[in-house]
Amino acid sequence: MGDYLKNRKTGGIVKKRMKRVKSMSDPMLMVLLVMEWNFSEPGGVQQHVRELGLKLKERGHRVWGLLKKRVKEQPPFESFYLPPVLPYPVIAFPPPMHSIDRVLMKIKPDVVHIHHIFTPISIAVARACMRLSIPYVFTNHTLPVFHEKRFILRHLPLRNVLQHASFIVSVSRAADEVVGMYVKDTGKRVIIPNGVNTEVFRPMKVEKPQTPVVLFVGRLVERKGVDVLIRAKRLVDKEIDCEFWVIGKGRDEWRFRSLAGSLGVKVKFCGKVPNRELPRYYNLSDVVVVPSKERESFGIVAAEAMACGKPVVVSDVGGLPEVVEEGKEGIVVKRNNPEELARALIALLRNPDLRKKMGENGRKKSLKEFDWNRITDRIENLYFDILKNL
Repeated sequence: MGDYLKNRKTGGIVKKRMKRVKSMSDPMLMVLLVMEWNFSEPGGVQQHVRELGLKLKERGHRVWGLLKKRVKEQPPFESFYLPPVLPYPVIAFPPPMHSIDRVLMKIKPDVVHIHHIFTPISIAVARACMRLSIPYVFTNHTLPVFHEKRFILRHLPLRNVLQHASFIVSVSRAADEVVGMYVKDTGKRVIIPNGVNTEVFRPMKVEKPQTPVVLFVGRLVERKGVDVLIRAKRLVDKEIDCEFWVIGKGRDEWRFRSLAGSLGVKVKFCGKVPNRELPRYYNLSDVVVVPSKERESFGIVAAEAMACGKPVVVSDVGGLPEVVEEGKEGIVVKRNNPEELARALIALLRNPDLRKKMGENGRKKSLKEFDWNRITDRIENLYFDILKNL
């Protein structure tokens, strides 16, 4: 394990690290997982970090979290918390560096895995790792919109901390393109998709409604395209009898309810559903739809639906077409296009054999590419590669 010595002159930490991981004979690692949020907040990053941490613990590794703030909900592994900071600019309002240093000195991690690259905590932790000679990995989970991207390019010191990372993981090719704006070295850029627990999200026998169900799962905000789905429902109703279920909460729910009412469209708003109940809802549905308008780096809902053996209709945004291949696991439609979305839904609702075939393809792909055991294998191997090359 790494040996850390106090440098009295500078007050920093000088690290003497032996190349202790040369084989799998001593596989236990000390891993710190970092993210801007806490586990009580909804989001794909939180879900990813939770599942990764649990899988690493199952394999005998020591895992800690470094999170934004303490909440009532108990995290899935021991965690440290940082005081809240203003989001921008990082240079003017950085997270307290002494707090980060104290955590790093206490646990002496073999590797620090920082999730999300566009946050103050992410950059501050990377700087601390650089200063203390601790190897770190980034995972990029997001696609910034244009005006955010321009702001980031001008004001955040991303290039330096990204170039010093051992590896930069992206959850899709679309997310990797953002990283490529800062780091041209493709040798340290790796694409590893989000994972799905395929033992939980799986086909199961349920008593399905007599009427076909189209299901949406996600936050009820503008960029998720719920308004596009509602407008498509009016067109679908002219051709086939079906139900539209919307799972989730968000600031724009009132607007979507109002839109459905003004169009005379019946949509069942199910509210927030616990994650443990989502597999049942996926299995109750006939088609799952992800009509996002922007900033969809991966599409965890699409992957979960595929794991449950359901065909998925997605928009041509970000990494969604990478998750759902056109004509194989589902249908890809143009973003913000109710007419095209309606045609895709009608085609699937009218053809149970096509739904079955696409659902089977989706299940196979989820087992091959998105299963959390496979994802953890790939990430774990990155950690070992880092330590072997120290």
